Amino acid sequence: MKKIGEYTMRGQSDLTDTASPARPIRVTLFDGSFTTAYRLVEFIVSPRDAGSSSDVAGKVSTDDPGTDTEALGSRWNWQRNTEIGWASTNAATTSIREKSFSLVDPDNLIVEDCFLSLTNNAGDGSRVNYFMRFEKYEVSDWRGALAMVRSKSQNV
Repeated sequence: MKKIGEYTMRGQSDLTDTASPARPIRVTLFDGSFTTAYRLVEFIVSPRDAGSSSDVAGKVSTDDPGTDTEALGSRWNWQRNTEIGWASTNAATTSIREKSFSLVDPDNLIVEDCFLSLTNNAGDGSRVNYFMRFEKYEVSDWRGALAMVRSKSQNV
């Protein structure tokens, strides 16, 4: 594999619609070539308001979880090969980063797109900030095909 670039994505999810936590954000990475792939290397979430006491959580998946309640951002299953990144922040009124957790599977490789699921325990429609950093690689055909198979759900 040869590293050919980096891609950073950041934004804010509006969770005011009660259905939003069940609808993941599609992160479009696929460039039409099966010889390029991305690796997620950093994933962070935090509440919108620095003075908020809400807890937020999120995860990155390689397969669209749809509206599966077991696949929401607050429900992590490290046994699923489709989940590749997890993050949460337990905010206090003095700091939005008092207790943060972030883990990215170092073996992840994304050929197509990935999906970001976020949740906020405040229940008041508060927004969630997210930051994702990817590295882009040139890969062989067989490695790209293997990554695509690995990124699909295996009924775990």
